[in-house]
Amino acid sequence: MLPKGATITEEALNPLEEASLPETTPERLAQLATHPDEAVKKAVVANPNTPVPIIFQLVENNSSFVTLIPDDNLCRLLKDFSPPDAFLLAVFRNKPASVLKAERVDLWNKLFTEKTSPQEKPRLCEASLENLNLKGVILKGVNLGWANLQGANLENANLMGAYLEGVDFTNANLTGACLEEADLSSRSTRLKNANLTRASLRKANLAGVSLKDANLTNVDLREAILRRVDLKNTYLAGFDLRRCDLREALLINTNLTDADLREANLEGANLTGASLSRVKLSLARYDKRTLWPEGFTRYQIYCALGFRAFLVDVNLDGKDLRWVQLEEAKLIGASLAGANLERAYLKGADLRGASLDKANLEGANLEGADLRGASLAGANLREARLVRADLRGADLAGADLVEASLGGARLERASFRLANLRRAGLQGADCNNCDFTCADMTGVYAGRASFSDAHLISTRLDMADLSYADLRGTNWRAATFYGAKLENAILPQGFNPNTP
Repeated sequence: MLPKGATITEEALNPLEEASLPETTPERLAQLATHPDEAVKKAVVANPNTPVPIIFQLVENNSSFVTLIPDDNLCRLLKDFSPPDAFLLAVFRNKPASVLKAERVDLWNKLFTEKTSPQEKPRLCEASLENLNLKGVILKGVNLGWANLQGANLENANLMGAYLEGVDFTNANLTGACLEEADLSSRSTRLKNANLTRASLRKANLAGVSLKDANLTNVDLREAILRRVDLKNTYLAGFDLRRCDLREALLINTNLTDADLREANLEGANLTGASLSRVKLSLARYDKRTLWPEGFTRYQIYCALGFRAFLVDVNLDGKDLRWVQLEEAKLIGASLAGANLERAYLKGADLRGASLDKANLEGANLEGADLRGASLAGANLREARLVRADLRGADLAGADLVEASLGGARLERASFRLANLRRAGLQGADCNNCDFTCADMTGVYAGRASFSDAHLISTRLDMADLSYADLRGTNWRAATFYGAKLENAILPQGFNPNTP
């Protein structure tokens, strides 16, 4: 600072010092702008007293000079003047946040549309943009990581594909905004009291974000990644959440009445106390970690999951699942011991390795189901339809298969010890290496079935139809064949149906 009453003279100060002083007159700064020393020109640009046309000219000559202009002065230039295109482009490329701070959305959108490429997007990391009116702004694909947008008006803004990790949207207005495919995945991203009415978050990544205090009226969350998202006590009735990733999400006491969760992933999600009336869960995935509201048994499985439901490793022991519709469901390793699956529709279901011991499957449709390695010991399969089912290596010891249909089924190495197969249909079935020890196969229809190397020890085959069946290599010790039909059957060496 100069002493009061003193004047600046060229003898008193060198040009650089003179250009840096706030007391330097506009006229003198205009003269210094032509100085050959670049450091002097930089000082002129940074001086708030420099005439506006001089600043424009200096930046036009050297775009990097725009970074030297104080933010307040730069906002004033953008708001109150009509900068030349070269100046605007320099600002946009070097200090893009300044355009937004000046609330020149029109200018921003023009520059963004005309001057950016997919490979060169403006960066707004950690920008302070709180309480600004940015209605309709285009920020598609922009990096806004950790920016402050508290209280900002982003109504109808385009944030598609933007990087928004850690952004503070507290109290922001995002009504009608497009955040499709945007990345907000961080526990530090804040949406407290944010208004997301009619916003589109389709395919957005919100992993770890808390949405419980945001306004989600009519928001589009289809296919969004909502892993570990906090949605406790949230109203999501009627929401379209198809194909959402809700793994480990907190949906405690959430209202999901009439919600569409088809093909959603609910593995490890906590739905304790949630309202699931009339919810659609067809093809949804969940596992043994998924916590359902009290009473989640037959109703939700029967009315919600349905076709191609994903129930791998799920525990439904003893559940009442009568008439359940689970066609082509994935039930690999599922535990259904003692479950009531009477008349269940499990056509084409994948039950590999499933536990169905003592389950009630009377009249169930398991046509074409994959039951390889499954355990059905003591299960009730009366009148069950197992046509073309794959039961290789399955355990059906002691199972009740009276009048069950197993035509064309693959039964290699399956165990039917002590099973009741009276009047069952095994026509064309592959029973090679099966164990039918002590099984009751009275009246079984097994025309053209193959029993090669099967164990028929003490098996009752009275009145059985074994026409064209292949019995080579069977162990038929103590088996009975009274009244059995053996026309054109291929019999083992030394076979005598009248000798038990």
